[in-house]
Amino acid sequence: MGAIVAMCLLGQSSAADVPRDRTDLEFARGVEEFVMASAPDPVRAMPEPFRGLIAGLGDPSWLRRDAATSGLREAAASDPRWLFWGRHDPDPEVRLRCNAVLRRLYPCWGCRGTGRSRNWDAWPCWDCDGTATAWPYSMWD
Repeated sequence: MGAIVAMCLLGQSSAADVPRDRTDLEFARGVEEFVMASAPDPVRAMPEPFRGLIAGLGDPSWLRRDAATSGLREAAASDPRWLFWGRHDPDPEVRLRCNAVLRRLYPCWGCRGTGRSRNWDAWPCWDCDGTATAWPYSMWD
């Protein structure tokens, strides 16, 4: 079973083909949730830079949480799959910050992150429903 999980983790998409579309994000989320469910200890399966940064999101110090958020934003720009793992942390602060980083990393391609229609500025964007992001979940999920 451990070999299967290891092969799933190694077979993930490389940093070069980062998903950009909403359906790509949904697929990546589904793959990562499947791998998490198959892993005996999901926390130990994460590589070290992401494990430390995601753990830092729940630190009691606001300065350390903020530093971990900006570090995670930079690290996740090349490999965002570990943010999906952080969404399942028992700490609500970690879940909130992982969702916020996902929302910031993936602006809506239809409105270019403005939340407004390109043709009619008074109306919300059709693709993102005015949220200005390709990530379909709210920050509170």
